Amino acid sequence: MRPVQSATSNTTTGVLAARLTTNELDYWKLLRDILGGVGQAIAVVWKASRIGDFLLFILSICLFIFKWYIIVVVIVIGIRIIGRVGYWGLPQLWKIYRESRRRKFEEQWRNDEIKRRAARLAELRAKKVADAATLEAAKLQQARREQDIKDKLQREEVMRQTKLKADYKRWEMECDIAFRDKASMTKFPFPPLPRCTDPNCSAFTKLPVPACQHNVKQFFKGSGVFSMEFLYASQINGQ
Repeated sequence: MRPVQSATSNTTTGVLAARLTTNELDYWKLLRDILGGVGQAIAVVWKASRIGDFLLFILSICLFIFKWYIIVVVIVIGIRIIGRVGYWGLPQLWKIYRESRRRKFEEQWRNDEIKRRAARLAELRAKKVADAATLEAAKLQQARREQDIKDKLQREEVMRQTKLKADYKRWEMECDIAFRDKASMTKFPFPPLPRCTDPNCSAFTKLPVPACQHNVKQFFKGSGVFSMEFLYASQINGQ
C-alpha cells in the first residue's frame, strides 16, 4: 500500500511542479487539476482499503435511524395534529352537526305543518262543498215540496171549479127542465127548485117538486148572485 501511495504522491507532485512552472495556465485550471488529483488520490485510497464497506454499513445504520426518526416525528406531529383537531375541532363539528340536525328538524316541521294546513284547507273546502251540496239539495227538496203543495192546491182548485161548474150545469139543466114544465111554473118558488136529495125528506117523492130545507139550501148554494137578487126582489115585493 505504501509503494502505491508514494508513487501517487510523486506523480502528483511532479504534475503540480510542471503546472506551476507553466505560465500559460490560469488559476482555475490549476484548481481543477488540484481537485482532480485529490479525487484520484481518494479513489486510489478507497479502492486500496476496505473502509468502503464499513462506511456503507455506517451509512445504512444512519439511514435506518434517520428513517425511523422521520417516522416517529411524523407520528408525533400527526398525534399532536389529531389532538389539536380533536380538542378544537370536535366541539365545532358537534356544534355544526347539532345545527344541521336542528335545521333539518325545523325544515321537516315546516313541511309537515304546510302539509297539515293543506290537508286542513282541503278538508274545509270538501266540507264547504258538501254543506253547499246539502243546502242545495235541501233547497231543491223544499222547492219540490212547495211545488207539490202548489200543484195539490191547484188540483183541488181545479176539482172545486170543475165541481162548481158541474153543479151549475146541473142546476141550469134542472132549471131549463123546470121552465119547460108549465105545471111547476105555478108553484113557489120561482125559479123552480131542484129535486130534494134527502131520501128521508117528505118532499123527496113529490112532483112537482115542493120547497124544502134541502133543495132550498141547494138552490142558494148553486144559484149564487141570481138567488140573492131573487130574494132581494121577493123581499121588496113582499113589502
